[in-house]
Amino acid sequence: MVARMFVSTVNGSVLGYQGARGFVQLPPLLEFVGDMLRIDPSGSVQDHGPLAGYKAERHADGAISLHRDGMYLCAPPDVSTVDQDRTQIGEWEKFRPVQVRDFDQTCWRQAIWPAGHVWGQVRVVEENPATVSVSDCIYLPWTQTGTWGLFTPDGDVVEAAMTERELYQQKTELAEVPSFASAEIRSESYIYCGYFNCHFGHFLIDTLSRLWHHEGHPRAKLLFHSDLAVQSWFAIPHVKLMLDALGVRPQDMVVLTEPTRLKNLVVPKTSLSAQRYVHHAYRRLCLRIAERLGAGDARGIGGRVYLSRSRLKIGTGICANEGAIEREFRRLGFAVVHPEELSLQDQIATINAADGIVGLIGSAFHLTVFCEPKRLIGISSNNVVNANYKLLDVVAGNEAEYFTPIHVRPAADFEGFFHSGYALDDPIGVARAVAERL
Repeated sequence: MVARMFVSTVNGSVLGYQGARGFVQLPPLLEFVGDMLRIDPSGSVQDHGPLAGYKAERHADGAISLHRDGMYLCAPPDVSTVDQDRTQIGEWEKFRPVQVRDFDQTCWRQAIWPAGHVWGQVRVVEENPATVSVSDCIYLPWTQTGTWGLFTPDGDVVEAAMTERELYQQKTELAEVPSFASAEIRSESYIYCGYFNCHFGHFLIDTLSRLWHHEGHPRAKLLFHSDLAVQSWFAIPHVKLMLDALGVRPQDMVVLTEPTRLKNLVVPKTSLSAQRYVHHAYRRLCLRIAERLGAGDARGIGGRVYLSRSRLKIGTGICANEGAIEREFRRLGFAVVHPEELSLQDQIATINAADGIVGLIGSAFHLTVFCEPKRLIGISSNNVVNANYKLLDVVAGNEAEYFTPIHVRPAADFEGFFHSGYALDDPIGVARAVAERL
């Protein structure tokens, strides 16, 4: 009688089964033994459990494949689930026999995998963005459901002024050409700077990126679209600090609430287009802001730094057990920093003082563009890296890598206002593997 055994996948994980998730890849940790699947490797059809009906096929190299009805189990290395839709044997369809005694403290080396997909494009442009002069157009105020933006007398959108992000749902199809005759006419000079977004990450990516043109034209008003009044922007610390550094005051900024005809408008194209391209002008703008903000206090923090998201109360996604990652990084000698608890100057100072930066990717990583080039590692929960991180890394000269934990599961037990939550099956292994890479 052949003893049943576990089988490991190409990334060092072990084949398992977890209820609604189905076949999964698990870390080779003793705490998961109850979910791991034992097989009879002799070549017979499995007769019990989730693998019942699967035939184990032994190969000359000692590997084992599992198939049923001509379909092989397939374990891609960069996801935690196992597919059942392969008809041919490749590297991912082969499993290696493993027993509990083979599990050791090196299993954490298989806790992460390079994040393999970039969402968007990465292109760096040397020259400054173009500027477009518009001698006659109509400004339609922002609306959540209707058409807004800048339009020519013929009803065509001024393309240089359009947002390039679906996030803002800008509609540019006019039911009818707006009446220029009845609109108020303004002849003073304006620089159009797009939609004003106060959210920290979107302010850096979408709003700040058009302000590269401002300093050479101090007499022109800065014209925006927004759903908020200009004065309210200055109540938000990061917005006020950066605008103050650029010498921009509330009286320099305009949001119109009625259709208005503009006779003297300049539209600088954005210096950073999300998930598309970045100009070196954006990097120069950020360094200028950092210089004018002045030296912050790094509070003696240097060496390796972990940027934590565990105390955030609102956002897109949250790691429900980030505390376990923090504790392991702290044990490994990292300083754990919660950026939202520091002033903007202190955040920049802390990043500048660090020898290396790691963390679950988020808007705090964008601040590296205000700093000297950094060595950093970002952890993405879903094998996808937003191209914005890559754009800022390239233009800032960062030495950056991005990894995804192999073993991630959905989580609903989190506090705060987030779109989704997740948890890591092996947070300690993730921390150790990332620390070794840094």
